Amino acid sequence: MKKIYLNVANLTIKIEFTKTEFPVYRNYVYKVLYDFFNNFLLSKTDKKISWTIKFINPKEKIKILSTDTNEFFINLYTIKNKTSFIPYSTAGIPIVTAINHTLFYLVKENGLLAIHSSSVLINDKVFIFIGPENAGKTTVKNFLKDKFKPIMDDCIIINKDENNKILAFQTPFLDKDPNILKQPLGYKIHSFYFLKKSNNFKIKKIKNKILISNLLLENFHVKPKNLSLLANIINNYTFYSLEFKNNKKNFLSNFFYQTQ
Repeated sequence: MKKIYLNVANLTIKIEFTKTEFPVYRNYVYKVLYDFFNNFLLSKTDKKISWTIKFINPKEKIKILSTDTNEFFINLYTIKNKTSFIPYSTAGIPIVTAINHTLFYLVKENGLLAIHSSSVLINDKVFIFIGPENAGKTTVKNFLKDKFKPIMDDCIIINKDENNKILAFQTPFLDKDPNILKQPLGYKIHSFYFLKKSNNFKIKKIKNKILISNLLLENFHVKPKNLSLLANIINNYTFYSLEFKNNKKNFLSNFFYQTQ
């Protein structure tokens, strides 16, 4: 049975491919996986396996569920014994959706933090800009990207590495910016910024830990079952509220002056 491994945020997922009477399906699955997850895939690993994804020949035909509004749904996969079973006949984007959903499930179960954010690498540390839709995450990333490396433009995952150090990890999830080079790397964290568009620039350190916790919880893709990592970052990193207007020159001059 062919195997490859998906490495995301220090989680390792084994992907197995059972034999099939329709190799064209299996070959198509290979192509989809390498198109979407290429830099995160390994041919072998000695790391502990967090989960298994197994592509299978379904015993029954894919179920298609319909509604009164002419919407149609298919069952993407099933879970049993820490394994996601995905039929070969699930094609294209549904495969990516099923794997992404599995990753978010592991984030929740293992107490990782998947934050709705953009992020930029400045002096070898990640600045993380947090907020809901239209808060300005992509705008801030675009202001900074000419001089600093963009890391993510939708979701970053925070986890500990093998040495128990807290790091921010890139993910293979689709981003608004298709030009960001993604790799399964972890980066040291500088600070966090909760964004709000405004007519003026204003940055202020947040000291209230309950407020920080509530703001983070509002911007998680999934809420982790274990909140110990959340408590850890609240106690060990600096958080700011950041109001800004849509003016690149104004943002750059004020941001670097006030964060030095």
